[in-house]
Amino acid sequence: MRSVLLTMMCVLISGCHVYQGPVNPSFSITEADAMADERRMRADLKPLDRPVVVIGAYRSPDLIIDAMTITLSRMTSGERDDFIRVPTWFEGDIEDLAALTIEKVERAHPSANEAETVEVDVVGESMGGLVARYAADRIEGRRLKIRRLITLATPHRGAVMAERASLIEDRAIVDMYRRSLFLTKLDEA
Repeated sequence: MRSVLLTMMCVLISGCHVYQGPVNPSFSITEADAMADERRMRADLKPLDRPVVVIGAYRSPDLIIDAMTITLSRMTSGERDDFIRVPTWFEGDIEDLAALTIEKVERAHPSANEAETVEVDVVGESMGGLVARYAADRIEGRRLKIRRLITLATPHRGAVMAERASLIEDRAIVDMYRRSLFLTKLDEA
């Protein structure tokens, strides 16, 4: 059973990172240009205007969030403390992760505003993008005040891989089904 779960985890993770669609003409940058841009950013670090929240993919190991945070800090301010990590390894509920995200931001940067957190930028990988959207649109309680939201491989319209993961059926998986009630409500917010 353990090997089945591990295999399913690998399938899910790889499903979040493989894009098989047409090339987006809005992103016409070569790999060489991207590498040159990365070298330029690493050589010219700048302080950040606001904290950056990094939210992981579905049940993503902490080391992936750590690696992403380290890479982002080395290309921006050079300060890991500018980043708030939200690991998802042990959590299978988008709503609970949204509450955890708000709690982590509030703990690191308390807000005087009862309705929302301090302003943040967010990088959400896969399900992490949905977590951020939900945290920003919360009707009850404090919401996440997002200035910039960057989503990477986020299943805004649902994830085919979620529907194929019948062995792992927790709430986050069901919420990521195409045309799920969760995604419908998120789009209506």
